[in-house]
Parts: sequence; C-alpha cells; structure tokens
Amino acid sequence: MDLIENPTQPSAAEITVTRMQSDGAHALLVLKRATVDAFRATWYPLEDAPANLAVMGTKAVANFARHARTVAYLLEMGVEMDAADYTPPVAYTEHEDGRITLEE
Repeated sequence: MDLIENPTQPSAAEITVTRMQSDGAHALLVLKRATVDAFRATWYPLEDAPANLAVMGTKAVANFARHARTVAYLLEMGVEMDAADYTPPVAYTEHEDGRITLEE
C-alpha cells in the first residue's frame, strides 16, 4: 500500500512574508496606475495641456518634479513603464516662479 504524504503547510512566517511581497507588488502597480493616469490627464488631449498647466500655476514645477521622482522610484523598483507614459509629448519651459509653459 502506498502512503500518501500530507503536503507541507507553509508556516505562519512564510504566509506573512508571501502576503507582504504580494501586497508590496500590488502597491507598486497601484502607484504606477495613478502616476500614468495623472500624466495622461495633464497631457491628453494635448489641447487641454495649457489650461491644465495654468491651473497648476506656480506649483507646476513642483508637480513635475514629484512626478519625475515617482517614475524614477517605480523604475528603480523594477516596475516596467512605457516611456510614452511619463515623457511629455511636447517641449516645455520651467520658470523660476514655478510655472511651466509649453514651447511654441
């Protein structure tokens, strides 16, 4: 008669670590989605970009810098991103007062 082995049950620590890893990966994907959505909302349709930048006003440069840091973090963490989802489609100028204007 063959003996059937009981499958080994993961320990509580293994379950915890697996859950943490899964939650961490999920959190990165949620952050990526939010980052890409915000980028697209700013730039597309392109006709709306000047109005979006005007509303940002003197906080535009800070918003762009935060976006760049977020993208750098996601890439550093191994999250795959299409450059089109974080690279502005037109050239722009950053002003000392924090505003951003599009190049003509």
